[in-house]
Amino acid sequence: MEKDEMTPELREMMNIMLEMVTPDDTEEGEEDLQTEDVTMDFPAFPEHRELYGKVCEFAKTQEQINEEMLEKVFEIGYGMAARIIDRMKDEGRISRERDEEYFYRTL
Repeated sequence: MEKDEMTPELREMMNIMLEMVTPDDTEEGEEDLQTEDVTMDFPAFPEHRELYGKVCEFAKTQEQINEEMLEKVFEIGYGMAARIIDRMKDEGRISRERDEEYFYRTL
């Protein structure tokens, strides 16, 4: 359904939903935000930047890490845990390869 074909009530509901997921204070092209030495590209969700910082601090205390560990320790879903793991691999905080027990080695 195209936006022009919507009823006024449906259009208003869609606009409210868009405002909920798109904060007004976030501008397009905003630079990566930092938490201490941790950079994360979650400009629309400050709680995700904070979570990423906590996970990076936690990873420094561990020899190995995986998604399931993050799910249990930080009480998050697998999707968010996988996204954080991918970002940590990209930044070189953990190894890119899993071992035979499905853990990444922290660097």
